[in-house]
Amino acid sequence: MHADNANIHKTTSTTPLLTFTAEDPTDAPTPSTSPPTFSPRFDTPTKRWVSLGIVCFFSCLATGPVTSWPTFEPLLGTMGVLGSTPNQTSPQLDQVYAIGAGIQVIISLPAGILYDVAGPSMISVLGGLLSALGLTSMGLSISYPSYNWWLYWAYPLTIGG
Repeated sequence: MHADNANIHKTTSTTPLLTFTAEDPTDAPTPSTSPPTFSPRFDTPTKRWVSLGIVCFFSCLATGPVTSWPTFEPLLGTMGVLGSTPNQTSPQLDQVYAIGAGIQVIISLPAGILYDVAGPSMISVLGGLLSALGLTSMGLSISYPSYNWWLYWAYPLTIGG
C-alpha cells in the first residue's frame, strides 16, 4: 500500500505500546453473487458427479495394476521375464521397478507444472496416451523374450504417464 494514495481511507488507533493502521472496510471488493460458470459438460451437479465417478473408476483401473509390481513379479517369473524363475525374482526385475518408482517421483513436479500451465484436459489426454503406449509396450515385452529389455523404458513410461 502506498501512503500517498488518496483513494484509500485509513483509520489509525493508537495504544501506548501498539499502533494499528487498517484500511476502511467499505473499500473492500464485494464478492460476486453470480454462480460460477462451467463447461457445458459440467453445467449441472449431476453431470459433475457422474464425471467425477467416471474419472475415479478409470483412475483406479489404470493405477491399481501398474503400481502393484510385487503382485506381478511371480507371474513374470513363471514367464521367465528378464531371467526370473517362479521362485526367484531376478535383479533385473527389481531394477525395472526401481527405475519406475524413481520416474514416478521425478515426474510429479514437471507434471504438476504442466497441469497448471496447460490445464487438466490436456494433461489427462497426454497421460492417457503415454500410459496406453507404456502398457502396450509392456505387454509386447513380456510376450516376446527378445523384447524383455523394453520393460526398462515401458514400465517407467506407464508409471510416468
